[in-house]
Amino acid sequence: EHKEPFNWARLNNIGAAASDGDLLLFLNDDIEVMDGEWLGELVAQVSRPNVGAAGAMLLYPDGRIQHGGIWLVDHGGGARHHLHFLKPDEEIYQDLQHVVREVSGNTGACLMMRREVFDELEGFDEDLAVVGNDLDMCLRVSRAGYRNLWTPFSRLIHYESISRKNTSIMADEGKMWKRWEKAFMAGDPFYNPNLTQLRTDYSLKEKAPPGKVDRSKEGGGKGVNLIGYIRAEMGIGEATRGCACAMEAAQINFGIINYEYGNPSRMNDGSWDSHVVDELGYDINILHINADLTPDAVKRLPKDYFSGRYNIGFWTWELPEFPDEWTSAFDYLDEVWVPSSFVYDAVVRKSTIPVVRVPYSIRKLGVPYLDREFFQLPGHGFLFLMMYDIHSIEERKNPKGAIRAFSEAFSSTDQDVGLVIKVNNASAEELAMLREELAGHKSVYIIDTVMDRYEVDSLISCCDCFVSLHRSEGFGLVVAEAMALGRPVIATNWSGNTDFMTTDNAACVDFELRQLGENYGPYKAHQHWAEPDIEHAAWWMQKLAADPAAAQKMGARAKQAVERQLAPKQVGELIHSRLQEIRKGLKPAR
Repeated sequence: EHKEPFNWARLNNIGAAASDGDLLLFLNDDIEVMDGEWLGELVAQVSRPNVGAAGAMLLYPDGRIQHGGIWLVDHGGGARHHLHFLKPDEEIYQDLQHVVREVSGNTGACLMMRREVFDELEGFDEDLAVVGNDLDMCLRVSRAGYRNLWTPFSRLIHYESISRKNTSIMADEGKMWKRWEKAFMAGDPFYNPNLTQLRTDYSLKEKAPPGKVDRSKEGGGKGVNLIGYIRAEMGIGEATRGCACAMEAAQINFGIINYEYGNPSRMNDGSWDSHVVDELGYDINILHINADLTPDAVKRLPKDYFSGRYNIGFWTWELPEFPDEWTSAFDYLDEVWVPSSFVYDAVVRKSTIPVVRVPYSIRKLGVPYLDREFFQLPGHGFLFLMMYDIHSIEERKNPKGAIRAFSEAFSSTDQDVGLVIKVNNASAEELAMLREELAGHKSVYIIDTVMDRYEVDSLISCCDCFVSLHRSEGFGLVVAEAMALGRPVIATNWSGNTDFMTTDNAACVDFELRQLGENYGPYKAHQHWAEPDIEHAAWWMQKLAADPAAAQKMGARAKQAVERQLAPKQVGELIHSRLQEIRKGLKPAR
């Protein structure tokens, strides 16, 4: 036993020092053994004199691969897992899921080393407390002249991070980049540069699909330079990726400038890295950065990015009145795009330049998602889901409203229903507040672990209903995503989400408009927002939980509505039409 603040590297160093074996196996407490051969295989591989470390095939509980070795990339945390989310029996290039291979690294969740190598490298770096410590060790193994091997003949189930509380990893990732930037940027020596970095199945880099229209022939350099947080794992990052998806669907030429300054979110989403460029090649810029940060971004980026080009700001805002202190941002642009009628009404009143409504595009692939077991949720019962991020201002997202509606709707001992709360960037104080609010309820499940996009979509998909008793939304991105996944939503019937949410496809909650009364971050006391009717929300919860078939029908209508209005192809054509109008010098009608 060793009780102190979590530091993975230090805990394993202490364990190694207290042991006397010739071989060291670092094994997380979220691992489940599948068969009796796993340990002997690791021993056989790491006993070879030129091998410094060996790792195993780790599987999610649903059988998909969680870890197939690590390869280096030039973005995010600097590394990705081979074979991630694939199944071992899938058809994969050269059957590499069945081959012992040399890799740049292995996860520390199951890592075997000879003690002599571990001691030679002086153990794990305790300055990397949460992440990067295992990859750092493996890179030092390689630098010392040893090999890192991955073997598929040692298989274990990995309940990834289930026993560790959510902890910020940004500091560790920054240290890894400072230490290993040259290695990350040089490319992985065991991964062919002709293979894609967007998927984990060793497929070739994508080429333009047959029949793709080359709209650059409409005129030299015609296209879009998309500038924004393309890798950010937060709402504005997802919206930026949606814009890229829409332009791709409409066959618009574009390149992406990744901008990260001042954004506290994880930057691990590399799904559009194939489009990231260092130089601007087109005549129109779309700056997917909100108004408050636009002036600073323009000043930080090279001046030639903006001179001689048509500059569009893609903004959102969550209250009826656009802040006067942000109006200077209009001076840096030629036009502003907004995602909803609600934001349009707020911005157009203050704008000195054209304002155009372009909704965010939503695309959800028809792929198998992780089930409830993965999230340790009950396999039976009707589950409501609410999600919020501390960075988005708790008072606006109003998580307490959903909690109170659930408490009013159901008995604290009712095991046929449950409330799942997914919270991002929560402090210990925030989690304590939630637990106090939920005192006495046995069927409430708080999830505060870091998730990637697939896991978030899986969580939405395995719950029965999404709840958002927000006081205001600029667009309502997660509401739209839940609808796109075929889930019924219970949501406040006010602000940006009413563009796509109607009484036919959603459970629309009544509200009263109220003045804020005090400042909440950028939201000033004199403005007003909605106070949702908790009793009405509780009634909807009871109604849907009592009639799951009706809930499913509502979810099906929701999915159809989102596909009609917010599919990438539809949004992409709106973007293409507006770009044509810009080049013709046409201003939008107000």
